[in-house]
Amino acid sequence: MLADYDAFLADVARLVEDARRAAARSVNAVMATTYWLVGRRIVELEQQGSPRAGYGEQLLKRLSRDLSKRFGCGFSECNLESSTRSGPAPRNTANPERGLNWSDERRAV
Repeated sequence: MLADYDAFLADVARLVEDARRAAARSVNAVMATTYWLVGRRIVELEQQGSPRAGYGEQLLKRLSRDLSKRFGCGFSECNLESSTRSGPAPRNTANPERGLNWSDERRAV
């Protein structure tokens, strides 16, 4: 019985580990999309229809302070500025609000 239990335990542990890895990949993909969208919104606000943005340090400073207060770490001015350089909309994604596909997410990271 003990030998059977050890195999059973190993099988169950493998299931849990696989699920945790899959969950981490999903979260990473969603967060990559979220940061891309945040960057896009910053650029849209800053450009206000012009072809180039004159990035306002005040906007990034204020947004960083407010998002950090609300959500904790991860929203430094440097991170927010980096999110504005994520590049154009992901290729072959008609609606980026719905998320990036795997190859787009790999390019974004």
